[in-house]
Amino acid sequence: MRLNEVASTGLQSMDQILAGGFHNESLNIIAARPGMGKSAFALQLAINMAKSSGKTVCFFSFEMSTGQLNLRLKKLVGKETELSELPISLDDPCWITPNLIHEKLSNIQNLGTAILDYVQLIRQNEAQIQGWQKQNLCEIIQELKQIAKEFKIIVIGISQLPRTTEDRRDHRPTLYDFLCMDNAMEQYVDTVLLLYRDAYYNQTADQSSMEIVVAKNRYGKTDTLKFRWSDVYPAISTAWYR
Repeated sequence: MRLNEVASTGLQSMDQILAGGFHNESLNIIAARPGMGKSAFALQLAINMAKSSGKTVCFFSFEMSTGQLNLRLKKLVGKETELSELPISLDDPCWITPNLIHEKLSNIQNLGTAILDYVQLIRQNEAQIQGWQKQNLCEIIQELKQIAKEFKIIVIGISQLPRTTEDRRDHRPTLYDFLCMDNAMEQYVDTVLLLYRDAYYNQTADQSSMEIVVAKNRYGKTDTLKFRWSDVYPAISTAWYR
């Protein structure tokens, strides 16, 4: 990708907010509480961006196997033959560090995007560090930004928000909920997208309503975008519409 290239998200209103889509050399965070559909949304983005850019999208999952990822992708695409034609590479390492991510990406041809599900499960480069520690999350975010710049690609990190939203009457997430994990992370992240479904907390709410809060946007304004959510394949995948 050249510096000015972007990859469409496949969602028209989001592309408009992001000045065309996700930009190369950018680090983008998709964050939400559990159960909001972070992984399903990220997989849909992988499909859309592979189609729009023609570049390889490398999807790292630290919770699901490649078999589970393939199943979800097939449900989202609808046709197995079409999925096989998309430049999507799946990886399900038991554990990973920024150095290992760098090594794996070095072997991907025509690379355009790396999606990491999710960043709290990335370990530090030092072998003696076991698991994730709060005080080191900013360092990992910084290294992911460096990877985006070195490879001239889009990096999308999926993040689980802390419980701060659960203690409020309005459970909608804010940028503060993300930054409370480490305020220093803001300087490295280009966009922060926060997912929210009111129906998760309120059974009388519209079950097909989904909000994506563009909480930080280096390429334009912030806004809240509303989409239709459809549980076409319960517990397997979800469909996203403009």
